[in-house]
Amino acid sequence: MSERRRPQGELAAAISNSVVKELAGATGRGPTKARTTLGENAVFVVLQDTLTRGEQTLADTGGGNAVLDLRRRWRRSRCCGASAKTSAHA
Repeated sequence: MSERRRPQGELAAAISNSVVKELAGATGRGPTKARTTLGENAVFVVLQDTLTRGEQTLADTGGGNAVLDLRRRWRRSRCCGASAKTSAHA
């Protein structure tokens, strides 16, 4: 990116889109909503409705820990993807 900095709203939208795309690539579907808040020293991304149909069924029938374990495994296998892409928007 050039020396010019993106406006806050544009940057937040780009980060949200990047996180949604990364999650969709990992799970086969993205969240229904994503909101990014840019703090002075941190970036917060809140995602809504992120579970796949299978994960939601597991969670609804007492398998929430299995869903969390699966998501942790996906995150470890793809650990560097979202960080690198999100950093590129700065």
